[in-house]
Amino acid sequence: MYIFGGRKSPDHPKLNDLYVINLEKMKIKKIPADSSFPSPRSDHCGAVIGHLFYIFGGSDIEINPLNDLHCYDTITKKWTQITPIPISVQTKCYFMAEKVWDTIVTTGAPAARSALRMAAVRNTLYTFGGGIRSKCVTCSAKCNEIHAFDTEKLTWRRVDYKGPQIQISSFACFIPFGDFIFIGLGSKVTGDRISSNSYVFDTITEEVIEITNLEGSPQARDGVGGVQIADKIYIFGSQIVREISTLNIKLFQQARNILQPSLT
Repeated sequence: MYIFGGRKSPDHPKLNDLYVINLEKMKIKKIPADSSFPSPRSDHCGAVIGHLFYIFGGSDIEINPLNDLHCYDTITKKWTQITPIPISVQTKCYFMAEKVWDTIVTTGAPAARSALRMAAVRNTLYTFGGGIRSKCVTCSAKCNEIHAFDTEKLTWRRVDYKGPQIQISSFACFIPFGDFIFIGLGSKVTGDRISSNSYVFDTITEEVIEITNLEGSPQARDGVGGVQIADKIYIFGSQIVREISTLNIKLFQQARNILQPSLT
């Protein structure tokens, strides 16, 4: 297990240290920093493909949002900043003060932001949500979009998914299971309130389906963590275990009944 960056307290400088946790020996080791390390940050996101650990975005020591992508090779023990192909990438955001939607167009990577989430499915990194923050503004804009980074072609793109608009934004759960990603809880995209909404994103068809009336759903909250183990999704901080097989029966019986094969 690898842990990178963060902050000790709201008034403490951001960190860029890297720790590796050996779960078999229950030992923690700090990796010596060198010039290849990403800049200090918190509220970034990360995911793993094979022996490569990726991090993206977050906010720097001045609380400015970031949109740089870095990769740590657990074999060579080196960081590399990835330069994406310079193509236009759109990010639609809800601006809190003006109460309007607008699109930010950037080159190479999606708009800089923090409090977003990342998941890896096959050779693609998916990011979701996040907010644009600064020292003087708690959150000036929120995003509820999914972006995809092809780790082979080195290209970012906005996913124009089919289905209902996702009504959550920052500090959400974004948990991969097979070809699917569970999206749930977090803050509402058009306000400061928290949400109990939950969705499933199909990375094959790029379709989003909202989960409704699922027995045992947690109350609205944000900042929770989660992971998939076998046929269950565990969400920490909400005392809830979501059955993936139940999601499959309720949501995909008329769409794509391939969830169990995708987990094998």
